[in-house]
Amino acid sequence: MDAGRMNKLISITKTTSTSRADSGAPVMTVSTLSSNVWAEARPITGREFFANDAVFYEADIDFVIRYTTIVTELCRIKFNNEFYDIKKFIDFKSKNIELHILGKVVR
Repeated sequence: MDAGRMNKLISITKTTSTSRADSGAPVMTVSTLSSNVWAEARPITGREFFANDAVFYEADIDFVIRYTTIVTELCRIKFNNEFYDIKKFIDFKSKNIELHILGKVVR
């Protein structure tokens, strides 16, 4: 891991349903699990797919952060005022040192 390349700040957020509106629809709230996380943000160019067990994931960006257990596929990454859905996260070399997070921009 090259810590000098982690020069971008991201936030890890999670959307949860906390209550119901008068119409019965759930009220969704965004909570920040961790803010100001240093990361390397590498845009993925062209059509690159990542394979794991013969399932392909399409991603717009690859975030690399220090290992943490709070990241799940239900979380989102906020970077440059845009939100990215987590398509897949990979514990690089299974050493609990760094996470590669493949994200797709939310449109």
